[in-house]
Amino acid sequence: MIEVFQDNEITIEILPKLTDSYIKELIPNIGMRVRFMENFEKYFGNAEPSFYQNNTLDNIDISFSDILSESNSTASVSTNISSEVLIPIENREISLHSREQLDSYRIVFPEFDLRTLLITSPLGNSVLTFYDANKILDNTRRNRMVDIIMKHMFKYHVTQ
Repeated sequence: MIEVFQDNEITIEILPKLTDSYIKELIPNIGMRVRFMENFEKYFGNAEPSFYQNNTLDNIDISFSDILSESNSTASVSTNISSEVLIPIENREISLHSREQLDSYRIVFPEFDLRTLLITSPLGNSVLTFYDANKILDNTRRNRMVDIIMKHMFKYHVTQ
């Protein structure tokens, strides 16, 4: 099933936007589709396209080292606003979210360990090495890291 998603260029950004008809086309086997939908709803809630609008963290200061160093790999979002965080969404409007809402997004994958995943992935070590040397990721390494995380999600979370 992973190959089908890769062949159709289904990225993590596109995944929550899939409609029932797209999923039916991608996964013709009813049993697999039911298991996929159960896990999809478990991790993404209702299949509303707004899921990633609520999780777009492009312009928020998230320290990569904080993500790697925390034991359960949850990101701390730091802003100057004490109780609310501004998150830009695709159409460049601003969406306002409370810290409680952001905290609820953190617990979706509580067992996720980014450092271990990157160390054990064939291309993950290059991402860590580059980050250790430069304390920032370029677009190539960032895309590699996203690909590694997506493959891990599909393999261990979505297909089970």
